[in-house]
Amino acid sequence: MAKKDGRLVATVCPGETPPPFSSPTGMDCDDNDSATNPRATEVCDGLDNDCDGQVDELMSCGSLRGVSDAALTGRQWRAVAVHPSGYPVWVAGLEGTLAVKMSAEAPFVSHDADTATGCGPPGNSLNWHAAWVNPGNGAVVIAGQGGWLAEHNGDSCVRAQQINLPEASDDFAGIVGVGEPLQIFVSSTGGALYEWKADPLHHDSPGKYWGLHALGADALYAVGSMEESAPMTPMVNLHTRQGGSAPIAQTLQGTADYEGSLRAVWAASTTLIYAVGDGGLVVKGSSQSRDWERVLPPAGPAVNYVSVAVPPGTETAYVMGNDGNRGRLHRLTPHGWAKAPAFAPSAPNVPLRDIAMSSAENFWIVGDDGHVYHFPEP
Repeated sequence: MAKKDGRLVATVCPGETPPPFSSPTGMDCDDNDSATNPRATEVCDGLDNDCDGQVDELMSCGSLRGVSDAALTGRQWRAVAVHPSGYPVWVAGLEGTLAVKMSAEAPFVSHDADTATGCGPPGNSLNWHAAWVNPGNGAVVIAGQGGWLAEHNGDSCVRAQQINLPEASDDFAGIVGVGEPLQIFVSSTGGALYEWKADPLHHDSPGKYWGLHALGADALYAVGSMEESAPMTPMVNLHTRQGGSAPIAQTLQGTADYEGSLRAVWAASTTLIYAVGDGGLVVKGSSQSRDWERVLPPAGPAVNYVSVAVPPGTETAYVMGNDGNRGRLHRLTPHGWAKAPAFAPSAPNVPLRDIAMSSAENFWIVGDDGHVYHFPEP
């Protein structure tokens, strides 16, 4: 017998190969997750690791739940960033909103623009679109509207600067820190890459950038589209120190019939890089080749993917998507789409915008109308 998701799909003779995406045993409860099987050990990750029909049993570790905190209420969150150790956790959003949770026991503390510790010019209501936490000191670097960048250490705004972008409508959309000494790179919706320093270094490119992630100290992947309005052609560009200012375009196979933009990228390793975007588009590539392959989305209505993150030391991507006004969490392993942790008691009925994680056992999701979710939350 060969089974898929616990259902009999074929009967095969001894020695024959089971059909694609099926398991030779009816006890394997997730065909696309090799770490999930009856012999696996249950861990606190919101999944049924040992295929006994229960999630995180006997562990009392919590669920993927909304966080109730006065500093979060009513804000339109757009970005979340978490320190590799798990804390601090930073959230940033529209109209200058910024908040930090320094430890598991501490509440979120607001550093909104209208507070004495807010970032940006006096009286500002800047929209922050991206955030990155410095693993060395826990400070956050935020980027957003009109070319503004700022750094906050949890007590005060350390610095804030506006970089003159080519077009008045350009915003910063992606951010990442690289190397030692630290270098901060930001991508703009006008299609440029900047290094934040006293005299900002500018690398131009065609199209429109949304997402940015680093691979080691020498490679940056920027994703977006070649055009700024529909119909759009998805784009992945590689920027390297050795290559100077000219980006290297990656070849996206299987996307000839696709119209839309990539929105986020994550380099899990030198051999596996994920990028996600509009209409369920997912592509994956490697630093060893310019040819990327398309990953077909799960069955069902197309979902606009807006964020992706990979827990350190793994090759499994957690993908944040929006179907209409509902937020959804998906999980993609090298073998295909696997089961993902479920929201408790149910998925939120608002758009979700970003996901960040220090591990599969600790991650955060943010969205509209003050919605912030954490796993594990009591």
